Amino acid sequence: MLSDGAMDSTQQARIFVADHPVDDRAWASVAMHGLGSVMQWQSGERLLGDVLSNTLPDLLFIADPLPDVRGLDICRRLARDPVTRALPVVMLSADTSEAYVRTALEAGAIDVLQKPLNPDLLRVRIRSYLALGEQAQSLSFEARTRSEELERMVQTMRTELAEREQTMARAEFLFSHDLITGLPNRRHMLELLERVRRRAANQNLPMALVGVCLDHFGALQASIAKETFDRLLVSIGGCIQHALRPMDFVARVSEDLFAAVLVPGNAETAETAARHARDVAARAARALQEDLHMEGRIRGLQVRTSISVYPEDGRRANELLNHLESTLQLTRDTNPMRDRRGTTPDLASALSLELRLRRAMESDRLVPYYQPKLDARSGKLLGGEALIRWPLRNGEYVGPGEFVPVAEAGGLSPALDDYVLTAACCQIAEWQDRFEHFRVAVNLSALKLHHRGIFDRLRELFATTRARAEHLELEITEGALITDFDAAANWLRAVREMGVTVALDDFGTGYSSLAYLRRLPLDAIKIDQSFVTGLEEDRSNVAIVRAMIAMAKALDLRVVAEGVETAKQADILTRLGCDALQGFLYSAAVPARIFETMLQEGRVAPRVPVPAVGSGPTLVVSNDGVRGGQTASSREVLPRAG
Repeated sequence: MLSDGAMDSTQQARIFVADHPVDDRAWASVAMHGLGSVMQWQSGERLLGDVLSNTLPDLLFIADPLPDVRGLDICRRLARDPVTRALPVVMLSADTSEAYVRTALEAGAIDVLQKPLNPDLLRVRIRSYLALGEQAQSLSFEARTRSEELERMVQTMRTELAEREQTMARAEFLFSHDLITGLPNRRHMLELLERVRRRAANQNLPMALVGVCLDHFGALQASIAKETFDRLLVSIGGCIQHALRPMDFVARVSEDLFAAVLVPGNAETAETAARHARDVAARAARALQEDLHMEGRIRGLQVRTSISVYPEDGRRANELLNHLESTLQLTRDTNPMRDRRGTTPDLASALSLELRLRRAMESDRLVPYYQPKLDARSGKLLGGEALIRWPLRNGEYVGPGEFVPVAEAGGLSPALDDYVLTAACCQIAEWQDRFEHFRVAVNLSALKLHHRGIFDRLRELFATTRARAEHLELEITEGALITDFDAAANWLRAVREMGVTVALDDFGTGYSSLAYLRRLPLDAIKIDQSFVTGLEEDRSNVAIVRAMIAMAKALDLRVVAEGVETAKQADILTRLGCDALQGFLYSAAVPARIFETMLQEGRVAPRVPVPAVGSGPTLVVSNDGVRGGQTASSREVLPRAG
């Protein structure tokens, strides 16, 4: 029953009492002092039934014994029930011996009060019990809250870990596969080829490698749109794969060379392996020489093929690939005009452009332009990259996206590199006594890098132009290094000993790895524009760029990002730890006189990026300098510099 002095149970603590006889004086004192709403039972079983079926009390007092049951038994039953085991139970007993108190506490009670009850002591104890209960509830709530927060943190970490694993898997794929075709790149192909070769060696079996090289790659690339050309490369890989067995695979080992690894069968002989390789090469060549629809025109690709057989042509993966490439190079060199007959009108135009380019170089009509590089944090001008421009007599320009591929296809890249290198050294000599801290970067092709005379040429240029080596930086592509890694590394060490700095260009598009970088004597890496472009939309690109920068920083290399076109890209790159930025956000490539003004001012303010046209940003160049926003009808529209 509810005592006369009990207050509303929604405002006060609920106190249940099971006792016989009930000490009305003591419990009335509790109610009168506002300590709780007191409900009393004389039957232990009835109390137990009400507790299990009704609202739980805040505090429960049980006398021991009761007329129908022992109080300790009720305490034990409540402690076993998951709903009531947390109830604070206080035993009321005339026996307060140490043995009884121990038994009561083991049964689940929190305390034992001696009967008859002392009202003053009872009130003090109830206040203490309720205060402890409130603290316990507060701690329980805080524990639940922290547990929920911890669970959310764990779930967030799991999600981030899964995303990071996906990003790393994507990064690893990008490091080991060609970005356009999705096929294994040169580095990964050599790893796979070496595995196949070892298995063949263990089983005493021969194996073969088939190479398919596209003729006039640069001219073909210049004659069609980039998207179409990329789709063409994917189709070429598919055509070659179609000529293979399911167990064989194809890779893109350089821009114009695809290689197919033929896994040996159990009954393979050297003769059958070579015959099968020749059949594969013939089928692939026929498929590629058939008519292909590209931009509404019908063309047939012209290719050269070669085979390399283990162990006759090499006992290691790199030896087999080198033999394959050497054979293809011989077929190119023995008859350079071999496939130029019967070319399509677009290829014929490219070959005509090649002849005009030769004449322009001979008559010194190419002009070096300079695209600024700036310190990512301070905005200070650090120098620029020398890029070549080809002005025509009518005031228009031939874009580098048009004539550079033609130069590569026609074997003019070394001469073009030398042209830019000479112009850069002459310009350095003019600026070096007027401006202290700047570098001019020049990109060297693979052919130029492996040319024996390049080291002597650098010495000659420094001697004749009086340019100081510390103002020159050479940018080397990953593809240029992988052809002969050890020779390239030795060459780079010698160049750096002269005082020239070396940067790895287009980083991330080829064979990038920490082990690879550690073996190279480099000063900087340049993150390729393809990764910069997607920073704002693709989180995986941010993770990949972060990984690239971390690799570079681990080896104490400077990091330059090229192709920066928006302020958001610049901000992301700066926060990721990039050291220098280059791109249309700051400036297009400009003539030497404009770049000299930039050197005098020491910095270049960001500008509004030139809007994209076609497959990439455009730059309108006139005799008056560089401007954006004009149409191509009056002046030549150039693809992005570089």
